[in-house]
Amino acid sequence: MYIIGGLEMAGAIAPLIPVLAGVVAIAFCGPMTGASIVQLTLLDRVNAIIPALLIGLFVLTARERRGRTAELLAYVRGRV
Repeated sequence: MYIIGGLEMAGAIAPLIPVLAGVVAIAFCGPMTGASIVQLTLLDRVNAIIPALLIGLFVLTARERRGRTAELLAYVRGRV
């Protein structure tokens, strides 16, 4: 529970840093996919639309920030 909370806090702060926004968007697509599946299978199906909409926003953000994400990846690999 504490690990998930810490990751959520990091995920709330990281999009404010332009270089990390694309990476965070890509990273949160996985948990939102899981949330959609849980909503569809175990909980109220009507509420599954919220995680699905968030996935769409994350994909758009990741696409918009793909240049910065490539720069970060090159920096991490040491090619800058």
